[in-house]
Amino acid sequence: MSKKEILSEIKKIELVIKKRLSGNSAGFYLSAYRGNGMELEGIREYSEEDDFRLIDWNAFAKTGKPFTLVMQEERDLELYLIVDVSASMGGGGALYPARKTKLETAAVAAAILGLSAASSRDKTSVILFSGKVEETVMPASGRAHVFAIAEKILDSKSNHEGSDLEAACRALPKSFRKKGICIIISDMEYDIPWQTLLQISSRVETAVFRIRDNNENSSSAFAERENPGLFSYEASGVDPCGYFYVKGKGKTAALLPVVPAVIKNSDKDFSEAAKFEIPFVDISTSDNIVEKINTFFKLRKR
Repeated sequence: MSKKEILSEIKKIELVIKKRLSGNSAGFYLSAYRGNGMELEGIREYSEEDDFRLIDWNAFAKTGKPFTLVMQEERDLELYLIVDVSASMGGGGALYPARKTKLETAAVAAAILGLSAASSRDKTSVILFSGKVEETVMPASGRAHVFAIAEKILDSKSNHEGSDLEAACRALPKSFRKKGICIIISDMEYDIPWQTLLQISSRVETAVFRIRDNNENSSSAFAERENPGLFSYEASGVDPCGYFYVKGKGKTAALLPVVPAVIKNSDKDFSEAAKFEIPFVDISTSDNIVEKINTFFKLRKR
């Protein structure tokens, strides 16, 4: 899909987000991470001017003196997106039927999260990485900032081989606040540094969005193993992004969709995420990304 089409889709999604938020849609996106708007700072001796509802009765029972809870307004959330822009993220996509590449899907997902943050006047930052950190966008709020992030992702070029998520995680500022959120968006076609993610999740809320394309990473070897002797393959050439192959030869040939390959370490990734209690979500290039993310946050809020 073209950059113009992706940005147009994001603008339509923005209207959906505004409509749902104006209707107080339960569990919509970052609202799942908010508390009651106040956090405890400490206690002090009660005075007549204090709200009696804030009396700490546990402290009163222990000391015999009234103490009041000192509350402060919860600070704004800060959203950090760590987005994979390596060469493998360019995979997937098709013209007919229209299907996004993994990078385009990542850009839309990042925009959805950023627009949700902007609706609450929260700041969004992004770290783009491949084999090294490619670019860091400092925290800011507003829709223009979110669209600029989406464009940077769509325009990104991988200058380094591979994907070094650990290096990207190290680029997170040490001042990243306790009330922050870190969401990693990547196809995860590498060994995930779970210990590093565990360290981050001990500081801030952390989640992983794995971007997949069901028509990518397929091979005749896999299909042959699953269906021995059934297929003889050669590329059809009809749609290089669609991964169709030919069964048979000559006039008896028939186009068949390739058997989707099993994503490497898929089950292991989910089990590791569960072990470390790090939310792990699969998003396909053919998914309704708005609903997929919204469902995730609804479930998380319960």
